[in-house]
Amino acid sequence: AYRFLQDEVFNQKSTSYIGAFNKIRNYQRLNTPEDTMFTPNVDTPYTRIWLDLRAEPVVVTMPKITPADRYYVLQAISLDHYNIDFTGTRTIGQEGGAVVYVGPRHSGTIPKGVGRVVQSPTDFVYLQGRILVSNPADMKNVVALQDKITLKTLSETLKQPKPKRAEAFQLKPWTNDDEVLRSPKTLDYLAYVLQYISLQTPEEQQLRERFAKIGIVAGQPFVLEGRSPEERAAIEAGVQQGVADVKNAINRATSSAGILGSKDELGTNYLNRAAGVGVGIFGNSPAEA
Repeated sequence: AYRFLQDEVFNQKSTSYIGAFNKIRNYQRLNTPEDTMFTPNVDTPYTRIWLDLRAEPVVVTMPKITPADRYYVLQAISLDHYNIDFTGTRTIGQEGGAVVYVGPRHSGTIPKGVGRVVQSPTDFVYLQGRILVSNPADMKNVVALQDKITLKTLSETLKQPKPKRAEAFQLKPWTNDDEVLRSPKTLDYLAYVLQYISLQTPEEQQLRERFAKIGIVAGQPFVLEGRSPEERAAIEAGVQQGVADVKNAINRATSSAGILGSKDELGTNYLNRAAGVGVGIFGNSPAEA
């Protein structure tokens, strides 16, 4: 997910460029075979937002969706690639409404009446909206609906003073997939991303403790230099075994069931979660698909 965050928020040359956190981008056309995104829908123009929830919650409001049989959904995905919410036809109906996305650092309460509250385990959340187009002439109607989607911080919504701004995001440049995903360098990126992911269960705390034994600590660089040849070889072999295990899990997948979904649905099967990223990153949970 971090690769897409970097590309969409910071890469001005990207066709998917959004340009900032907490900014809406509506893609007001249908996808074609030339589009390079994973598993795109061809009958639902997309809306995409990267939320930064470090300073305060963010309120996103969906308009009433017409006609009554038009499908729509606003999907929320955590930085560690779990589906944490679906707002749409299946879950709340056509009336739309406000959703308050709350990050793990927020300690206050959300006043009643602001909107439906979604708690995120990560500081950054990816929102992906889809609204069904029934035919080419209908596209203008969907564009009009997209234009009615709004985003405000909680302080803006409540007309209160803004909280202290979060620290500037320190971008860790993604070089290429082979280096970042298929070499020990992946452990350095893992340590970097972990600082934005809160611990949710005792099992996750135990994993962090195991990681720390080989130098994977949230927010700190992971380095191979200074290690013994035996330790370096073991780490490199472990990474390659992990790459092979993920490839095998991808090859075994026959549907999205068990590889895409919420934390409740996927549990602690991190291998299957990784397979879901490989098969269709940011894909719907089976109930929504």
